[in-house]
Amino acid sequence: MAIPIYNVNDMSDEEAFLTILREEAEIVACDPQNVIQETGEKIMDLARRTHRYAEIACNRELSAGEEKRSEAVDKEILELGKKIGVKFEIQGDPRGFTVKLKTPKSKRYNTWGGVEVGWGVPNS
Repeated sequence: MAIPIYNVNDMSDEEAFLTILREEAEIVACDPQNVIQETGEKIMDLARRTHRYAEIACNRELSAGEEKRSEAVDKEILELGKKIGVKFEIQGDPRGFTVKLKTPKSKRYNTWGGVEVGWGVPNS
């Protein structure tokens, strides 16, 4: 199946991420229940939290409660990815994207790491 190519340069970061998520997801192109859209929006929200925990961890040690919540957020991102058939990489350096979508189908990237690193999730 050919992957449609969209010019993501003319889109907002959020629109570009959701477009690439649709390209990478293992759900049929017709998504009547907007599963990909809703999942993508949830992932962007969780990615914001992941980034915030990474910032805190750079300034001081996370408390036991913060560490537990941070791990729960990371786990939820990975589980949401499995739900729609995509993989995410989570890393703790807040100077860049803390959550990245792996893009083996579309080969798109918006990071210095190129295709191997994938597409950085907005707000992360």
